[in-house]
Amino acid sequence: MNNKISLVFLVSIIIIGASFLGLTIGQARFVDLSIYGLVTLGALYLCYLYKFTWQIVLFLVFSGVQLNYGFRLSSQQYAVALLLLYGVLITLLRSNPFPKPDFFRRIHAGRLVWFSGLLLIFGVCSFAINRVIPYDGGSYALKNMLKAYSNTFAPVVVLFLALIMPYSFRIGHRVIPTILSILFISLILNFLNTYYLFRQGYGGASILSEEEGSVGLFYIPIINASIGVFTMRVLAPIAVIFSFAFLCERGWYRRQTNYLKLITLSVLGLGLVGSMVSGGRAAVLMSLMYVGVVSLLNRRIVLMAAAACIAAMIVLVANIFSGFINKDLPVYVARPLQYVMIEKGEAMDSIENSSDYRSELFSEAISEWQEDARVLLLGRSVYKAMEYQALKAIVGDKDSFVMVNLNSGTCHALLPSLLIQYGIVGCVLYYIVYLMLIRFFWKSYKVAKRENYSEELRMISFLMALSTGIGILIATIGGSWFGGFQVVMVILIKSMAARDELAYQRSEAAEERSERMAPALGVPSWSSR
Repeated sequence: MNNKISLVFLVSIIIIGASFLGLTIGQARFVDLSIYGLVTLGALYLCYLYKFTWQIVLFLVFSGVQLNYGFRLSSQQYAVALLLLYGVLITLLRSNPFPKPDFFRRIHAGRLVWFSGLLLIFGVCSFAINRVIPYDGGSYALKNMLKAYSNTFAPVVVLFLALIMPYSFRIGHRVIPTILSILFISLILNFLNTYYLFRQGYGGASILSEEEGSVGLFYIPIINASIGVFTMRVLAPIAVIFSFAFLCERGWYRRQTNYLKLITLSVLGLGLVGSMVSGGRAAVLMSLMYVGVVSLLNRRIVLMAAAACIAAMIVLVANIFSGFINKDLPVYVARPLQYVMIEKGEAMDSIENSSDYRSELFSEAISEWQEDARVLLLGRSVYKAMEYQALKAIVGDKDSFVMVNLNSGTCHALLPSLLIQYGIVGCVLYYIVYLMLIRFFWKSYKVAKRENYSEELRMISFLMALSTGIGILIATIGGSWFGGFQVVMVILIKSMAARDELAYQRSEAAEERSERMAPALGVPSWSSR
């Protein structure tokens, strides 16, 4: 009887929901529909999906999915917000999956905690000073300041709280297969998105520069979301280093299922192809560098030779067909291959123009940083946003590019962005925390390798130490802040270490019980070993 009542109730809910959905679509109320979808998704997360937070966060980071509701935030920002919400939920529900591991004491994680705390204190003071006593170099807007400070300090807040509080993820023993599956899905989505964009006329440089707004984003229905235009430039090299690092681990590939073998090779292949169609000038070189460094550090002679062959083949094919690539292929394909070609094409002009723009922006940022003692020491935060297209019509493309980015403190490189927004004090503190992150991953790898921790903890720690170490160099000259990806991997390592320690304690307890029971059963203690 109860089962029939439950079934009738469920069917009634489905019918009402379907009718409401059909009525909303029939009236073309798509904005309302997207809000309903977002509310439904939020309710599902609060009730059940929060248990899969780390998988959702990695999907957001890798895929570049972002919501569009009158404001535009990056997938990294949504990921950090979700991590904060998850921390609040497990605290209120008292459902933290694992206790704080002893692993943290062994890797001396306290140093990362202290420097993160110092950076957060500086961030609060910097915001207060620039809000109460604004620098007279430009006009300020609270919205722009909040967005800028959240970009820089929100990941540090989550990192700090995750290190000092009972904060962990519910995980099993299939972390690596899950990461590879998320990478595979994200690559497929971004290939489809890239194909759609280029069919719309996207040229591979900047969606803001396309004439007359002819390029339209692909929107995911119901939740009004879209995929980032430049996501493939970052995703493809990450996919290459992850998949190739796992393949380099001795004996790992042979022990995996056929499904995981196929996924790993697919992620590597899609990552290499994605680098070539990403439109990023350095995506191909970065992917090839990752392959070479990983094979060299793992001392895999065969894989080193294979990596050299892949690199040589790409260079050879690119130069043999340089005429075809430069004249007939789309710019987004020709652009990433210019650095490995002797005969350059028109795509190289776009790279040189971009480099010229960024070089000018870098110089102007350093000059402004040095002009005033306050900016030199503490920075001047960010000014009210300028309208790019309107300014371009007045001063031209290059000057508008420099003025807009300088005004917002986004200098397309971490070093000048830090200096102009937070001065030398904030810059030094931020780089110390960044270096402490690299140290955290490296110490995690060393301890996991030396002591009784799982293989996947050791592999992921090594991979993160390598990618973050290379990442800080790339970010300094052509990148931005660390974000949700590094933070979620810190929490994953914490969770895996706690899981491994708990499993070890349980095995020790079972062995002790077996030894205590052996004399009572008349069994010699040595026979239970």
